[in-house]
Amino acid sequence: MKRALVLASCLIVLGSVFVLRRVPVSNAAEPSAGTAAPADSPPVVVPPGKFAAADGSIRLPEDYRTWTHLGTWYVAEGKNGEINSHQIYAEPGAVAEFRKTQKWPHGATIVKEVRSTKSGKLTTGPGTWDGPLQLWFVMVKDTKRTFPGNPIWGRGWGWGLYLADEPRKNTATEYKIDCLGCHLPAEKTDWIFQYGYPVLNETQGQLTKYVESIYTGDESIHEPAATSRDQRAP
Repeated sequence: MKRALVLASCLIVLGSVFVLRRVPVSNAAEPSAGTAAPADSPPVVVPPGKFAAADGSIRLPEDYRTWTHLGTWYVAEGKNGEINSHQIYAEPGAVAEFRKTQKWPHGATIVKEVRSTKSGKLTTGPGTWDGPLQLWFVMVKDTKRTFPGNPIWGRGWGWGLYLADEPRKNTATEYKIDCLGCHLPAEKTDWIFQYGYPVLNETQGQLTKYVESIYTGDESIHEPAATSRDQRAP
């Protein structure tokens, strides 16, 4: 009798094991039938620097006057040859990197502040000084081609133009038309007129005497053959 009970118990246990082995184990992580697999997420865009957004827009930095002052240009503009003052600023870290490598690092931001000027007779003689703000230009270095096909990004830079009346609006819509024409002579120096910025060239400090040639560009300055802004753009 005991042998019969033991044999029956063994048969019950073996049967339970057989059933357990036949039943598939559900996987909670596996999507059920009829459930669509999640779509691949779009690649995350990491904009260059602090003043470019993931959509490719560029904003005018508000604290640029605390940056390193690269230099000043005095440009005769307008029908009567009025002199405008162009003050150029760049982030201190970017300037330090350029002085070491002679290359602008990814994300480096450069701001050009354009002002009209005032002139008059001073105690020291005729003088000219800065007047009201007119506009700003902004360039953001992009070594990674972050925004291919975006019309305000190209030639390794993002390009911005801001009017004094609308400082939060980038009025540049196509860098080849709105910006590049003036920079064509500086193509060999990454589109920046480096010779006009002593802080970049005077690498041994301002007390050292330098050769005159570092302050003179060797670019070919000429009037474009075409007058149309579209035709001037390469």
